Amino acid sequence: MGNLASTYANLGRHVEAEQLHQKVLERRSIILGPDHPHTLRTMGSLAGSYNELGRHAEAEQLNKEVLEQQSAVLGPGHPDTLLTMGNLANSYASLGRHAEAEQMFMTVLEKRTLILGPDHPHTVLTKKALAKVQEKMKSSEAMAK
Repeated sequence: MGNLASTYANLGRHVEAEQLHQKVLERRSIILGPDHPHTLRTMGSLAGSYNELGRHAEAEQLNKEVLEQQSAVLGPGHPDTLLTMGNLANSYASLGRHAEAEQMFMTVLEKRTLILGPDHPHTVLTKKALAKVQEKMKSSEAMAK
């Protein structure tokens, strides 16, 4: 079910993905428990669906919950925890909170560079996301002048 939900998301069928992620989350919470890594990953996927549907405040809130639990269960340097930090930074950017997004992306970049190396694809994607947020910040500053 989780794979099908991800397939829907990859196909841009975000309403269907969100609905299926909800079902998977309910079942995983019951069967595996709310702090199990698979349950937390499903919560993160649901937050991604919220973001794609333009429900950025809901995505932010769920990403915060996932990040808190993953940090406690998996540790702050775990790849899943870093992925969620990046997703939360994206939520901040979507909400126009670019300074918060920049700070979180910088943290993710620092940790990914240390753990994965500077040329790892996830590190490179983080650099790209950080640059995009910084460009938006510069553009906003220029418009304000």
